[in-house]
Amino acid sequence: MIETRIATEADIKAMSPLLEHWIAHCNPEGYKLYPKVKILQATFRSLLNKSITTTIVMVQNDDLIIGVMGVVLHGWGACEQRNWASESLWYVYPSRVGYTRTLLNAACAWAKDHGADYFIVSSNRLSGPNSERMGKMFVEKLGFDPLYRLYIKELSDV
Repeated sequence: MIETRIATEADIKAMSPLLEHWIAHCNPEGYKLYPKVKILQATFRSLLNKSITTTIVMVQNDDLIIGVMGVVLHGWGACEQRNWASESLWYVYPSRVGYTRTLLNAACAWAKDHGADYFIVSSNRLSGPNSERMGKMFVEKLGFDPLYRLYIKELSDV
């Protein structure tokens, strides 16, 4: 079950400068994000029947819509949502490979259902002993393409 909340204008105003800076890293040509930014808070019900709340940002530029996910996972299924101004919002920090795979598959499907063409996950915080394994999971198991320090997935086949 997925519940969503569309962000307020204040949310978008607070997030837009950070979004522009962040998206510039994955698209050197740069997207003009104003004013087509939607921030949606989605709650995913996992296979373990635990509820996870995450924030998905839908960025639209002309006919291209990009879904950007920000979530920080701790332990087995707990989620900490960071402040709008916090850069940490934009990083996936998975602690369990299988659980994260379930969440990302659900998030990709949700983004596609909401019109996204691509789904992007930042790998900047993938560090430590699991970083290589997590990177391989994004590419080999989830079909993401590595790009800069991001993983991007086209959603046409999801």
